[in-house]
Amino acid sequence: MISRNVFYALCLVWFFGWGILATRFPAQCYRFLSWGREPSSRNLRLARIVGYMGLGFGLLLVVEIVFGLLR
Repeated sequence: MISRNVFYALCLVWFFGWGILATRFPAQCYRFLSWGREPSSRNLRLARIVGYMGLGFGLLLVVEIVFGLLR
């Protein structure tokens, strides 16, 4: 069974890692996740939005870890 602290650490790495990558490098992330297809301008915009969502969920997780507000 995986412990709670390890689970939180994996979630933080997942959300912040993909969030930062998708906001900084949306074209490369889209190519990687869509198996090499070229992104359109709409796809790049959606990739950035998903990146910001990942950063937002990561911040919510940090608030949960620090303060224990979200239960």
